Amino acid sequence: MTNPTESIERDFIPWIEGRDDTVIKNGVTLVSGGFAASDVSTGKTEFGNDAANLLPMGVVVGPADGDNELGLTGNSGGTKQVTTRGGIIERMAVTGASAISDKWKPVYATDGQVATLTKPSAGMAIGLVVKWISDTTCLVYLFSPFEAWQYSLMEVSGQIRFVVGSSSLGGTSAKDIITNLPMTRHFTIDSIAAQAIAIDGGVVAGSQTVSLEINSTPVTGGALLLLATSCDGEADLGVAIAGSAITAANEVHVGDTLSLLMAASGTAFTAAKSALFLITLNVTYKPGP
Repeated sequence: MTNPTESIERDFIPWIEGRDDTVIKNGVTLVSGGFAASDVSTGKTEFGNDAANLLPMGVVVGPADGDNELGLTGNSGGTKQVTTRGGIIERMAVTGASAISDKWKPVYATDGQVATLTKPSAGMAIGLVVKWISDTTCLVYLFSPFEAWQYSLMEVSGQIRFVVGSSSLGGTSAKDIITNLPMTRHFTIDSIAAQAIAIDGGVVAGSQTVSLEINSTPVTGGALLLLATSCDGEADLGVAIAGSAITAANEVHVGDTLSLLMAASGTAFTAAKSALFLITLNVTYKPGP
């Protein structure tokens, strides 16, 4: 490796922050103001959508070559380019928006013109709510392609995992299995599930329901039923055990504590056995503390 010893002349092109010129996907006809996205597998631009591999590009400004709207139809030769840009859209309808508390929530595109607060199964946020105005009307900051690229590298969702031994599921009285575990990030708990990761054929009894508490306040939903028959044989290893739907009281802030509780009136697990359950919380990280 050799570092330069003389000055290197670089040529910079004029650039307007938030704008980008890209090739339009063959056969796609874009329109000014429509949500745009670039397919990262091809590098070509199409309408925004809730699909994998699409990097948000803001909205369509117009043909990059200054042509009229006819210049917004992609061709097989890849000669038609579009200019896109991010920035604040003054009044934009966002499905699901209804209150001031929607500020800073991520916004997603379901197609080239519809925006929503509901996170899709695929696709990433195209921007965020800057201000709620009324009804579903908001000021929305749309990511430029460069900001979207940075956002795509952020950890948006993740998992928190606990290991619970069958030996800790004895008794029939309510008790804490994990008590006041301190949290260091802001997130919502979306779902809870379990699976056996160690089995013990000696576990012949046991039926206990566990659930979560945040700062001693029960999470609404998320009840998880653990059974002896889910950890007593090799066929149980890796089999998913789904908890009930989590519907409310599921937001965790920095400094909050998280506990896993066992409900009363269950059936005690066989004592002194070595079966293990992996408890998994699927979470969505949020900005701020």
